[in-house]
Amino acid sequence: MAGFKRVQDERDALQERLNAADQRIDVLTDQQAEAIDLLSTSKTNANTQTISSSVSKPQPSINSPLQSQPL
Repeated sequence: MAGFKRVQDERDALQERLNAADQRIDVLTDQQAEAIDLLSTSKTNANTQTISSSVSKPQPSINSPLQSQPL
């Protein structure tokens, strides 16, 4: 009977290790998803800022009145 108890104890210890590893995987997966969300949000914001800054700063065209014209 001592051998059976030892096997049960080993099984229980392995199950605890497996549960701990599963929890760690869940935490890391959640952190990875959050990081991906943050990166995609920051890229979207950067693209939006680039687009809005290029729109808000008009570039002089060839026929711009800012350029000197011959008299």
